[in-house]
Amino acid sequence: MAIFLRSNFKDLDSSSQEWIYHSYKNLVYRDIYFLFREHELAEDVVQESILKVVDKATKLDNTANMKAWIKEVARNTAYDMLKKINNVVLFIVLTAL
Repeated sequence: MAIFLRSNFKDLDSSSQEWIYHSYKNLVYRDIYFLFREHELAEDVVQESILKVVDKATKLDNTANMKAWIKEVARNTAYDMLKKINNVVLFIVLTAL
């Protein structure tokens, strides 16, 4: 996976892009789903995370811990999503008062 991510994602053929996505999804989906307990939100976080990973992977100096880095990106993206959800809920509650 590291070799594919180090190349320009847009230059890869669609089957390689799909392989990266499914490999990445299989790596992080279960952890993300555990946080949200909702398939659609977990899918959104996985998709947003892979966009971040693909964008930043070519800039990495060390690919030795690629899996750990990918999981960290997904976890941080999930936490960002949780913050957004909590802010929206808080806003709705406050405007209802």
